[in-house]
Amino acid sequence: MTRTLAHEMAGFVRGLVWDDVPREVRDCVRGRVLDAVSTALAGRSTPVTRRAVEAMAWAAPGLGQCTVLVEDRPSGPAAAAFVNAVAVHALLYEDVNLSSGDHPGAVVVPAALAAVEAAESVTARAATSHDLLAAVLTGYEVHLWLGTLAAEGIMRRGLRTTSILGAVGAAAAAARALRLDADQVATALALASTAGAGHMEGFIGGTEEPYLQAGYASQAGLVSALLAASGVDAAPTAFEGDLGFLRAVADVTGEVPLTRPTGWLVLGVAAKPYPISGGKITAVDSALALVEQGVRVEDVVRVRVVVPDWVKNFPPADKAGPYASMYQAQESIQFCVAAALAGLPMDALSTVVDRYADPVVAELSGRVEVQGESGRVLSLIEVTSRDGSTRAAEVDWSGRHRATVEAMLAKLEALAAGAWPRDAPRRLAIVLGAQRPLPIEDLTQALRPR
Repeated sequence: MTRTLAHEMAGFVRGLVWDDVPREVRDCVRGRVLDAVSTALAGRSTPVTRRAVEAMAWAAPGLGQCTVLVEDRPSGPAAAAFVNAVAVHALLYEDVNLSSGDHPGAVVVPAALAAVEAAESVTARAATSHDLLAAVLTGYEVHLWLGTLAAEGIMRRGLRTTSILGAVGAAAAAARALRLDADQVATALALASTAGAGHMEGFIGGTEEPYLQAGYASQAGLVSALLAASGVDAAPTAFEGDLGFLRAVADVTGEVPLTRPTGWLVLGVAAKPYPISGGKITAVDSALALVEQGVRVEDVVRVRVVVPDWVKNFPPADKAGPYASMYQAQESIQFCVAAALAGLPMDALSTVVDRYADPVVAELSGRVEVQGESGRVLSLIEVTSRDGSTRAAEVDWSGRHRATVEAMLAKLEALAAGAWPRDAPRRLAIVLGAQRPLPIEDLTQALRPR
């Protein structure tokens, strides 16, 4: 049989043995699940999440056994994946892969969770807690693997990597959770390659469709796996064919490498320390470093920000206030830097949810000049004060933002307050950290502690 990218990916999905995965990677995956759950709970009251709940209730009223993290009642797998993915993505507080500008956790984790909870009904084989973790890992790796081939071309076309790559990553996760055979996994990936979509215009308007795109992709990947389980077929060369995915969405021509990249790609995914667009994290870090040096907002006359080119060019990153929605604020370099300099708590949801129209921040944002620089990794902030003096900072705080399991548990404990009992986050962490696989009922119970 001719080797294809779909079959090579399927071989990886089927062949991964959770117990053989390095401990560092297993811990990383546990952290990714905790992070996704925490951000879903944080996004539970956002308008876009509530509208997604309402829409899916119409689509699947009272059906199914799958956890909806923002609701007390379960739903069918497709509806659960959609709502959970929207909730994870609703505040831009979930993880980010900066090299491809996307959010794999928002798409992969909801699909994997829905699939493991539905597995017994679909395949007559009950899943375990380790099936969830293995599914999440394979989903991330396939998503990021495909990103090494296609992300640049997707972004060049003005399309959304989160949703286009995410549909395939979600299909990999769901197919692994359902324990499909290799041919079925390849089919699921091929089907998902036709299902992911998403343009960027919503970011310009500060509207809600970009946050729904994670839901579309997670649901599409899950449904692709269910279709493959039912016997639907798909083109084996769906990715590298002359009319296939890579050429159609990313303008990739020529021979496509079929070998998986070296190392574990999930280790390159960053946890967000602030609920903002990921490219602005280092700018906020440098602004906070200036505050630590004694810069006071009332003394600031001018701010110069130098960021990587791709950060400045991401729509609508270069935007001064006033801001009409939290979505506009989260994406704006000027807002993020001005809010940090003004002393707003950047790790607090209230900064973007309640204070996006803060008049001090809006006024200061108009004095922030943004420049892009090719090849830059960190962000430089230079502040000119009323007395004519200048201070600058360009810091690498990645060590402060390490996504350890304990750090992700602390994030969950903070964001679950008011939604879960106080001890519930640690109970979930215990289930995910168990050395032996636990029945999926234990996981479901941990996710529904109300």
